[in-house]
This record gives sequence, structure tokens and C-alpha cells, in this order.
Amino acid sequence: MSIRNLVFVRKYSTSIYFILVFVLSWGPIIFLAGPANLPIDPELSENILPILYTFMLIGPSVAGILLIGLVNGKEGFRNFKARLFRWRTGIRWYAVALLTAPALASIILFILACISPEFEIGLFNSEAKSGLILSGIITGLMVGIFEEVGWSGFLIPNLRLRHNII
Repeated sequence: MSIRNLVFVRKYSTSIYFILVFVLSWGPIIFLAGPANLPIDPELSENILPILYTFMLIGPSVAGILLIGLVNGKEGFRNFKARLFRWRTGIRWYAVALLTAPALASIILFILACISPEFEIGLFNSEAKSGLILSGIITGLMVGIFEEVGWSGFLIPNLRLRHNII
């Protein structure tokens, strides 16, 4: 990559990040489904949904890692690795951060299920309760990890260089 292009990427890295995330995450929908098939019908959706979820999952992290390398080079990867494995608070706050959303969602769904028969809690009717819970936990952790690699690994530190916290 030429110096001129690298200067452009560094200057507009935030905008480039958003464009890359959008293209990497949502571009495959148009490519796999084709513009004529949008919105995607249920039959086509069943076949390509796992592929689309994978692209939506990796879009932010791939864009973040790519731009860390282009904007900051090897030093950027060293800083990223150091931030990735640094615990800034106690385990108690990580538990609060990880469990608050699932707990609130569960409470709301339980209340809605009590109020209306339209809301059915799949876990109660499932025969594989432990498998369903385990797959939910793994999915939540994977989504969080892949998302945060991009957003907190590249975008937030990049924005904080130019802007204050507010």
C-alpha cells in the first residue's frame, strides 16, 4: 500500500471501519440471496442463515483487526493484545456486566408469558434444557468476543484519541 493511501486510511479510519463492518456483515446477504430474493423467504433463509450469521458475527472483528494493522502496525497489535488480556476491575463487575442483560430479558419474558399465551418460553417446553442453556451461553460469549474485538479493540480507542468520553 502506498504512503498516500495509508495516510488516507489513517485519516478516515473511523469511517472506513463502519463501511467495512457494513460490507463484511451485510454484503453477503445481497450476494447469497440476490437482490431479487430480498426480503429472504423462509425456505431460503433456513439454508443460508448460518452463513449469514457467521458473516454478521465476524464483520466487526475482521474490520477492527485489519484496521489495527493498517493504522497502527505491529505496535497496534501489541497494544491490542495488552488491552485484551488486562482485567481492569474485579470479577464481580464482569459478572454483573455479563449477567444483567440475560437476567432482565428472562424476567421480562417470564412476565410476558404469564400475561399472554402468545409468549411461550421455549426452555420450559424443551426436552434438552441443558443443551439449550449451554448453546445460549456459548453463543452469547462468542458474539460478545467477536463484537468487542472490533468495537473496543479498534473503534473506541481510535475515537478516544480525537474525542473526549462524552
